[in-house]
Amino acid sequence: MGYIIYVDALSEVAPIGVLFSTVKPLHRVFKKLVFAGKAEIIAAPIRAVPCVHPLRQGYGRFTMRYPVSTLYSSPFCEVPMSTSAVISAPRYRAVIIGSGSIGSAHAAGYAGAARIDLVACADTVHEQAQQLADRFGVKTVYTDYRRMLDTERPDIVSICTWHPLHAAMTIAAAARQPRVILCEKPMATSIGEAEDMETACRRNGVRLAIGFQRRFLPAWVKTRDILRSGAIGTPVRLSHTRETGLLNATSHGFDCMRFILDDPKVEWVFAQVERKTDRYERNIRCEDRVAGFLKFEDGVQANFQTDLVVGDWTWAFVQGTEGMIHFDDGWVKYFNAETAGWKEIPVDPVDPWVLQAEELVDWIEERTEHRGRSENGMWTMHMMMGAYESARCRELVRLPMHTRVNPLDLMVESGDLPVRYPGRYDVRSFLLKGESMRLDTSERVVP
Repeated sequence: MGYIIYVDALSEVAPIGVLFSTVKPLHRVFKKLVFAGKAEIIAAPIRAVPCVHPLRQGYGRFTMRYPVSTLYSSPFCEVPMSTSAVISAPRYRAVIIGSGSIGSAHAAGYAGAARIDLVACADTVHEQAQQLADRFGVKTVYTDYRRMLDTERPDIVSICTWHPLHAAMTIAAAARQPRVILCEKPMATSIGEAEDMETACRRNGVRLAIGFQRRFLPAWVKTRDILRSGAIGTPVRLSHTRETGLLNATSHGFDCMRFILDDPKVEWVFAQVERKTDRYERNIRCEDRVAGFLKFEDGVQANFQTDLVVGDWTWAFVQGTEGMIHFDDGWVKYFNAETAGWKEIPVDPVDPWVLQAEELVDWIEERTEHRGRSENGMWTMHMMMGAYESARCRELVRLPMHTRVNPLDLMVESGDLPVRYPGRYDVRSFLLKGESMRLDTSERVVP
């Protein structure tokens, strides 16, 4: 038996099937999703009843996500207003590679998503994987992620390991052809690695997203909306200040700048790097300090600094022709000629990990592009590697750049950036287990 979903519309009830001829903007979307057997439609309130109809047989039970005000009523079928909703749709199997703190955050996101089942996790430390499994009710754990991929055949793969492993694991996962891969930020440790990841996914028909979950935070979204509204005029300059390394926190900062500006291309970067100690971050070389300037295609310029000022954390301070915006993860304020000082904007708490996971389903079912899709992660890679390249070449670097290896490694290994205070250390070694002080990254892909 097929099912037709009904929604309240103009105080009456309308079946989705009839909307094919009554709501032109939704016609192609509904037809494609429903007749392909993979529709998901959600709005509140929703009511659904089983309905036998020769043209609607076999497409299952679905839900709907469109404004009720756009729908029109129809006499096709009368349904009592008290009818309870019948909601079901295809479910997707997810697995996680890497069971540390970020793996747990991804697991919590999947646990909160309506149609994703987390079926397995993998970690080279079995106890770590088991802890995640026990916490989130995951049935199976592995110490070999390839075996997990071959056995579970997941729809969704989360890669939550340290940076040097992202490329090799993404390429291995893509070869098993899941629906989508969600790889943690930063995308990779060089442009060459990131390009290989995109190539592997493209040739296997796999969608690739990078885990910049802060794009789902209401504070970031409202900041973007304020800029779109023109409340501070035309954006002119952005400032970003953070700690803990360029590829770590500042990767979020670069992604933030592009997001609130509606993801423009970046024309150039000009930067300087200091590295007097043998500092590493998650087993890759890390600068002691970095600062520089960016220019976006729309003319907006930005300055950034990482690890220059202790305790000064600002994702982006925006100057416009008619005002300013200041914001962070949980708050937004702006001022212009009409606000009589800073005006705070209410921000409702949300779980960005859940929203990030739910949008994967929307992307799989072709309702939207995922806001973390790899092209955005790639631009962040060009901004970061471009900063290193600018320091290496001592000049402005136009983007996208062409050096495929990590320019910071080139500077250190060539002697252009000598270590003044010898002694390797990793600022993230506290995350490891047992006696380990370094992560085994023997699988690292080197272009």
